[in-house]
Amino acid sequence: MIYGGIALIIIWSVYVIASIGLISQFEFSFAADVLSQTYLISVIKFTFLQAFLSTLISIGMAIPIARALHRQNFIGKQLILIISGLCLVIPVIVAVLGIVAVHGGKGWIASAFDIEVNYLYSLIGILIAHVFFNLPLAVRVLLHSLYTVPESSWRLASHLGMNSWHIFKLLEWPLFRNQLPATSGLIFLLCFTSFAVVLVFGGGLKYSTLEVAIYQALRFDFNISAAVVLAAVQILVCLMLFLTMIRFSRRFALQDLSVRPVFRHDGQTLSNKLIDYTVLSVFALWIILPILAILTGSITTSGWSVVKNESFYKAVVGSICVSLASGLLASVFVISLGYLSKQFTYSSNRSKYKMGILEVSVQLSLIFPAFVLATGLFVVLKKHAAVAGPIIVIVINVLAILPFMVRIFLPAMLATYKHDHLAKALGITGLNRFRLIDWPILRTSFAWALGIGLALSLGDFSVIALFGTQDFVTLPLYLYRLMGAYKIDQATVVGVLICILCLATFYSCNRYIGRIRKS
Repeated sequence: MIYGGIALIIIWSVYVIASIGLISQFEFSFAADVLSQTYLISVIKFTFLQAFLSTLISIGMAIPIARALHRQNFIGKQLILIISGLCLVIPVIVAVLGIVAVHGGKGWIASAFDIEVNYLYSLIGILIAHVFFNLPLAVRVLLHSLYTVPESSWRLASHLGMNSWHIFKLLEWPLFRNQLPATSGLIFLLCFTSFAVVLVFGGGLKYSTLEVAIYQALRFDFNISAAVVLAAVQILVCLMLFLTMIRFSRRFALQDLSVRPVFRHDGQTLSNKLIDYTVLSVFALWIILPILAILTGSITTSGWSVVKNESFYKAVVGSICVSLASGLLASVFVISLGYLSKQFTYSSNRSKYKMGILEVSVQLSLIFPAFVLATGLFVVLKKHAAVAGPIIVIVINVLAILPFMVRIFLPAMLATYKHDHLAKALGITGLNRFRLIDWPILRTSFAWALGIGLALSLGDFSVIALFGTQDFVTLPLYLYRLMGAYKIDQATVVGVLICILCLATFYSCNRYIGRIRKS
């Protein structure tokens, strides 16, 4: 329990230090001038607009897709779910490259229909990218809730002759209604604080968000005061959204999705089959085409010349170092917080209050988005600029991946409670307790959480865009620079290598850490 307390103190210390940095640079007179600018008002409006539309489209499409996946059994169903899981960990900047290859001016759609395509670098492009990332998340959450319905309920619905509408109204909608507030709130916050997508497809005066505006104020104008004011606005808005999400939300699971065949009579009619397979075809094309475009685009002779550049290997080393440091440090936090959470959950003394503090602590990165946190830490550490960049990148990576890793790991940790009385009776404590009793239960979830954390860190393109230099560079930043130099062939190859590195890391964690040893 003491290690969990230390982890909480460290987490809160980072946010307090960042807040002190922001407050020290906040000037009320300057803030009034900034807040009165028409540009800021338009940025705030657009930030809300793109987040709202992205959430609405993602949730609106996820409901029929989840229903179709649940009531239809077909060859390739598991493959679609695997690819949808890949969308959750594929680096943002890599997916953006694939979306450009499909929807760009010289992309697959323009070539296939021989038309001029110019909609990508606008609100439409931002929505396409956000839905690509968030639609699979919403589908998996809603589908997971459908698999919690006992098979006897579906047999009873068939026996009563319930049609598709009655099943949706009486069986499916109550489940969706419980999951939608949490899922919608998370998607809205992710889109509200989106950076890479808006930077590539928007970023101008017309299509800019608060996150991008903070980046521009720091990177190009070096106007710390303006960045602090924008950061304060974003913290305030994110805090209100976060509190609203907590008030009306319930937890949802991020565990690996296990699929079992379910017979549903409402999916056997010709009209419903036609609707379901049409919906599934659109979903499959939506998530597969950008990934396929990256893979096929890498098969060029000129693109692979990038591996001869010294800067490429410098980016590889930078990515691996940042990912390992972030993932391993986050793992220590996750295990420490897991034991603390178990103590709070099964304690009779104000357990709900303590668990509330812990959950808020883990999810503070939703209130303090990456650039807001980076701005505060940079103000405090700017006198040590030589080492500040890498430290800030690693720290923010840890805090960003912590909510996902904890959500995956926590159910397994709580499951170890059932062995507490036996362990005490046998006198098994400390490291022996962890090695003999807890670890066999925890290792699968821990491996999945670590794999997700390492993959997300490998593909992160947020704070590194601000603190990256010629000597400190990662693969996502290197890819972005290649795209900016219009070296698309080389950028595509780098994107494929990033995906391979992420998948290899994720697979290795699950293969060598998560495997069950046979006695």
